[in-house]
Amino acid sequence: MKKRRFIRMRWKTVTLIFFVVLFNCLGISYAYWNDSLQLSKEVTTGNILLVLKDDYTLEPMEGVSDLSVDIEEGTLDINASVVPGYKGRLTYTVLNKGSVPVVYNEQTILPLESKEFELDINSDFKRMEIEYMQIKE
Repeated sequence: MKKRRFIRMRWKTVTLIFFVVLFNCLGISYAYWNDSLQLSKEVTTGNILLVLKDDYTLEPMEGVSDLSVDIEEGTLDINASVVPGYKGRLTYTVLNKGSVPVVYNEQTILPLESKEFELDINSDFKRMEIEYMQIKE
């Protein structure tokens, strides 16, 4: 009788272990079969867009001048016939239409912000290129 009970207990134990292993294998197989990970992420960078506004003032300070200022497509064009010793001051506005802060003439212009700048013009004035850079954080 003890032997029969032992065989019955052994059969139950083997059956239990068999089903545990079977369900474990089924779970792993199902997980492997359904293993798909989909990620989508959009990364964008900021942009720099400085715009010269059309409002400017030109103040002749000394000397006679035939001076004209033209702002077209982001270019400030100054044409002049001046006498030696001429001095004048041009005040112009720069607007940051970009999405990142910009350093221009050692001043920080935040997005959608505008600042006024002054440019001294004299008889020795030659072509000038304006430099700007993005703020590094």
